[in-house]
Amino acid sequence: LFVHSAVPREHPSSRPRFPSHPTPSMSNPSGSVDISVSRRVADFIAESLVSQGVTAVYGGHGGSVIPLVNAISSHPRLRWVYMRNEQAASLAASAEAKLTGRLAVCVATSGPGASHLTTGLIDALQDRVPVLAITGMKATRAVDLSEFQAIHQEELFRAAGLPFSKVVMSQDAVPAMLRNAIAVAIREKTAVHLAVPVDLQAKQVTLPPLHRQLGHMAHLEYQSSDTRIHKAARALADPALRVVIAIGNQAPLELAASTPTHALQQSPQSAYVRLAETLNAPIVTQLDSKGIVDERHPLCYGVLGIFGSPGLDAARALVQSADMVVLFGVDHQAVDLISDSDFNQVRKVVEFEPDAGSAAYHRWYDCEEVVLGDLASNARRLEAAVANLRDTPQARESYKTSVEDCRPLLAVARQWNWLLRGGWRESPAVAAAVEKETGDDAPPSRFQVDHPERPGFCHPVRVLAPLGRKMRAGDVACVDVGDITLWSSLCMCMSGGQRVLSSQGMGVMGYALPAAIAASLQRPDQHVVAIAGDGGVQMTIGELATAMQMRCRLILVVFVNTILGRVHFGFEGVSGDDIISPDFVALARAYGGDGVRVTSADEADAAVDAAWAYKGGDDGRGVFVVEVHTDPELKAEYAKMKDASPFVAQVREALADVLPTDLRPSDIRKLIAFDVHGDGMLSSEELNAARAALSRLRRDQGDPSELLRVLRTGQLFKSPMLSSIKTLLEPLEPSPFVLRDGPGGGAGTELHVVGTTSNVLRGHVPDHLRSQVFDATPYRAGFEMAALEDMDGLGEMCLCDGVVYVRETNSARPDFFTTRHASSFLTPAALLVPKAALVDHTVVMDRVLAPDGVPFVRVINDLYNSVKAPFVFTGEVEWYTCDVTCMSKAPNKGESLSACLPSYYTQPGTVLHDTRTFVCGAVTRTATSSSALDQELFNRVFFHDLTKADSSAAAISASIGTDCQVQCHVHVITYSASGAELADVWHVNPDSLVKYLKLDLFRVASIRVLDE
Repeated sequence: LFVHSAVPREHPSSRPRFPSHPTPSMSNPSGSVDISVSRRVADFIAESLVSQGVTAVYGGHGGSVIPLVNAISSHPRLRWVYMRNEQAASLAASAEAKLTGRLAVCVATSGPGASHLTTGLIDALQDRVPVLAITGMKATRAVDLSEFQAIHQEELFRAAGLPFSKVVMSQDAVPAMLRNAIAVAIREKTAVHLAVPVDLQAKQVTLPPLHRQLGHMAHLEYQSSDTRIHKAARALADPALRVVIAIGNQAPLELAASTPTHALQQSPQSAYVRLAETLNAPIVTQLDSKGIVDERHPLCYGVLGIFGSPGLDAARALVQSADMVVLFGVDHQAVDLISDSDFNQVRKVVEFEPDAGSAAYHRWYDCEEVVLGDLASNARRLEAAVANLRDTPQARESYKTSVEDCRPLLAVARQWNWLLRGGWRESPAVAAAVEKETGDDAPPSRFQVDHPERPGFCHPVRVLAPLGRKMRAGDVACVDVGDITLWSSLCMCMSGGQRVLSSQGMGVMGYALPAAIAASLQRPDQHVVAIAGDGGVQMTIGELATAMQMRCRLILVVFVNTILGRVHFGFEGVSGDDIISPDFVALARAYGGDGVRVTSADEADAAVDAAWAYKGGDDGRGVFVVEVHTDPELKAEYAKMKDASPFVAQVREALADVLPTDLRPSDIRKLIAFDVHGDGMLSSEELNAARAALSRLRRDQGDPSELLRVLRTGQLFKSPMLSSIKTLLEPLEPSPFVLRDGPGGGAGTELHVVGTTSNVLRGHVPDHLRSQVFDATPYRAGFEMAALEDMDGLGEMCLCDGVVYVRETNSARPDFFTTRHASSFLTPAALLVPKAALVDHTVVMDRVLAPDGVPFVRVINDLYNSVKAPFVFTGEVEWYTCDVTCMSKAPNKGESLSACLPSYYTQPGTVLHDTRTFVCGAVTRTATSSSALDQELFNRVFFHDLTKADSSAAAISASIGTDCQVQCHVHVITYSASGAELADVWHVNPDSLVKYLKLDLFRVASIRVLDE
């Protein structure tokens, strides 16, 4: 079988201390002959590994693997890489498999050596790459008799999830067992384990022609038919479809396994980018697939799914509002891409996978189509098919009505319209991203991180950004786990062809340095960068010795902040997370390397230049450490991205003097509420209105940090002071609302009211209302505040068909903040619609005329324009997004809401997605010419005490400069998961998007006060 014995071998003593780098090979040795020969088991194992393209074996040494390690280290086509800890050996093997797509191997002795492998093997298991672990054992006669370092390894690894973990107890079984182990690893892209007792390693075995079987298994190929490609294309044929392309870690693995290093450069016109351009679809990537496309391209929206956190607000918003996601080899974070917060699928999926095993990984999701085969090739086939389908009269008409003639009002809808219209093609970044080749003077990413800095510290972006600019095709970045994972995903802009290696599923701290050793051995002529925090790097810092001994060429960047940042900032009430660190530069020099320390932004560029130019010893190799001291108060989850959108840029520039300096783009985009004309930008009048409002609030708050909190939490637009102030606009034309007369014929209804909202919010509830019980059964709908008879305090209320639903506000109760229901209630303020009331109008929304939905403020605006009188509405609404809040504490007697607003809303609001609700609300107007009914309804149901002349709300109203303002106060009740029962009461905020509605409208003819 393996006739390598004729190849001259160096005696181990004659080999250089730092061995040369063998060229990786995927094929068997030329001239091998399929004959049965007798060989030592250890030699057979070494030859079998070579037949699978293995070039390096990572491991720890010990008595139970001496014959095996001797065979590996003496083989002319294998490199023995002695790691200082076996965990680092398994991490290095996993990293090599991620980089090359081929089988990687690690070795350990019995007992603790074997158990140390567990972490890296689980990393390979979860990130789905082929790794074989071979461990030694006591001699067969001592199995289960010797106690020293004796554990049941196969049970340990099976418990960790490995699908194959076996012990060989006969030398004759080794060939078949090894064949099975390698087959499972390659076929299932997973980690496997084989234990071989030490005495068997030295015994002779008669060898069958194993390499034929293994070679066949290593090169299985799939290719889907044209029929499947065209089915996928038909699912994407509508040019108005909101599509997100997600590229996972299988895409660069496929590229690495099929493309030489020198050809790894991926131009912006790669298969994935061309598909995105045809679909006008944004691209998001996993961290390990960062570099598969040029991140400067305007359709690239960065990394999604680091610890469940997106890199960009824009990326998360686009994904959450997409109709369909096209997955290319995505193994992790699928929940972020296609599911809601309850892990239910809410978006359609077209899945592309390299093989059937990968497709089965997502078997719990419903896919429109699953396409197997070469990912990049299938992307090209899909692009051609979609382009043909979209070049038809029907597609062009759909584009005209749904995109070209559409004028969406909601911010995310405007972003989609901009994308689908091809507005990205007009971006100044296109020329730089598409035409300019990468260089040191290459333009930066379209997104840059804001970096406020304190003296003595350097922001991570100062080092990571220039590193990203220097990296060329084939270079590798190995990213550790911690805050640095977030910083690396945000700050390093890859121009295409680079590779990023990380521990995506397992999240192993200490991963970066072992991974960089493996990458350097596999790509000796490329730059390899390990990026770690001071906490993570110290878990494997001993591998600096390995890196130097193996003459690796790598840069180690260590960010020092003296805390475990992800623990410290990611959780509440943390202690015991402070750490000390050695002098990493001195440590590098002690091992024979070099380094530089960075303590300010001014030193960053020179440090990166020095690291990149470092040549080390006479062979031009060695380790260079960049020790970067960062602010321990800097939180990675607060990475603030400057979005190059015109709206954010306009507001930053025009309102810089009144906005908090560290405001995020996501906060700035909330100021779109001042865009009363709905054109996506602020006119000079609208900017003046925003300036007046912010200036007044800034003066009223006094503390700038409090203003920042109000803006950041959304309370600026969720509070009663501002939520209902809107200018009356002209109705949409053609209108998506079909208004029909009901049996009431417009005569109007007598509404029943109790108390006033203003009295409640000022803490002045009349004593007689504290004990008066009202029956809910005579009423079809109602809302405001109430308590059930066994409640200690008031809560937000909504009434539906004779049943009243109320939020519990007593924080001492186990059912705090849950919704309870009953047939009777106490209330200091309520608006009620009797069951005997006749419907004056019905309203139904035409989905065809508003496929992207209608902003809720637009719904109220157009309905008031049609009714032109105060009215109450009830019915059902389906929402794309419904922004809601709910009071979580009942006002105390004499306590004013305007003075204590934050204490009433201790529980966070939320945004409900794709939700159906029952709704009840009242609409009126305030104007100099408004009717007496308008005024009475406003005084009873709205926040009259907060709109007095000297209030902030009045100042904003005056600055907008409108005489007529529509006021809407509305509550909803969500449905349970089954859809059969009503569940939770919420107060609706303006920034909500309606998908469909069917409402009954009741004109207000008179008001009957029940408590007088």
